[in-house]
Amino acid sequence: MPALRDGQTYSRFTGILRRHLQTEIGRLAETPGSKNRPGASYKASETTVLLHGKSYRAVVVHSDSHDKRRQKKLDKDLRTSEKELEAAVAKVTTVYHCEADAQEAAKKIGSVSAKFHHIEPQITPFQARRRGRPPKNRPADTQTKYELSWEVREKVDAIAARRKEAGCFVLISNIPVDGEDGLIAKELLRVYKGQYGVESDFAFLKDPLIVNDTFLKSPHRIDALGMISPSEFKENNPIS
Repeated sequence: MPALRDGQTYSRFTGILRRHLQTEIGRLAETPGSKNRPGASYKASETTVLLHGKSYRAVVVHSDSHDKRRQKKLDKDLRTSEKELEAAVAKVTTVYHCEADAQEAAKKIGSVSAKFHHIEPQITPFQARRRGRPPKNRPADTQTKYELSWEVREKVDAIAARRKEAGCFVLISNIPVDGEDGLIAKELLRVYKGQYGVESDFAFLKDPLIVNDTFLKSPHRIDALGMISPSEFKENNPIS
C-alpha cells in the first residue's frame, strides 16, 4: 500500500480532497498526546483511479500534524522564491532615455518569475535636466526620461493550492471497501500507520550497535537474535 507525497501524480490526486466529500476520521493514536505533540487528527476523501490500465482506490488523507509542518516549509519556500526573483532583477537598468527601450525592458522583467512569485513592472516618465551649464536668464533645459520600477507579487492561485495540499498524502490500494477482507478508509489508514512500527523494528535489528561483535560474538548468537526478535515484534505489533 504505497503513499504518494510529491510529483505530478501526487498533485493530480490532491484535487480529490477538494472535489469530494471529506470523511472525518479523527485521531488514531491509542496513547494520549502531549502538549507539544497533541497527536494528529485525520480527514479523508476517496475515489477510484486508473493506473497503468488497472483500477485502484485512491484515499487522499489530510493530517493536521503534517499540515503544520508543511505550512512552515511552504513559508520558507515562499521566502526563497521571493529572494530568488529579487536577485534575478537586481542589476536591471532602471532609467531609460527612450520610452521604447523602457517598454522592452519592462516586457523582459515581466516575463521573469519564480515558483511562487512574479514581477509587475511599471514605467514612470520624469523630467531630467540636460547636461551642461544651465543658462543664466531662464530655467535649465530638460528632457523626458523613463524610470522602470517593479514589485514582486505572489502567485496567489499557486500558493492557495499549495496551502490546501499541505498535510495531504495519498494511499493507493486494491483492497476493497466491502467484503470479508474489505477495509474502509479509516481502517486502511490504520493499517498504513501500523507499517511504521514494523519498519522501525527492523531498523532496530539492522543497527550495527545491536548486531556487531560487541554484543554478539558468535554466529550462533546472531542466529538466535534473528529467531527471537521478530517473534517479539509480532507480539507487540499484531497488525504487522
